Amino acid sequence: MNTEQNGQRAVGLDLLKALAIILVVFLHNAQLNPGSVIDNAFMMLCTSAVPVFFMVTGAIQLNRTGSINYRRHLMSIGRLYALVICWKVLYAAFMHFFYAVPIDGSLSNLVNYIFLFQEIPGVSTGHFWYFQALIALYIILPQ
Repeated sequence: MNTEQNGQRAVGLDLLKALAIILVVFLHNAQLNPGSVIDNAFMMLCTSAVPVFFMVTGAIQLNRTGSINYRRHLMSIGRLYALVICWKVLYAAFMHFFYAVPIDGSLSNLVNYIFLFQEIPGVSTGHFWYFQALIALYIILPQ
């Protein structure tokens, strides 16, 4: 993703992304004192991380100037989609070999899992939700 504006990096957007990354890590892993007011307030702050990622992505996409290069746009979507496919294959292999999750090898299940964001028994795709949303955002907002 290109975060440049007028040839300069958008440092403010980079800082927002860095803060959002830290908040996501805390959201998934850290609790100060479960049930306390401070912990609840901190967790509420952490839940703002995902909307921040979407806003930064939208700001980058909407602030582009000039004509739309549809070839480059389709290449960006294709690269992101290919990356997601690679990660899904690696994830399924990891689950199979390290956690002994049986993989139903039927062609329809494998095609649905790899290309259509569907799950196969024992191998969830829920953690890929952000990539699904990002691909949809790229389709809606040409670069």
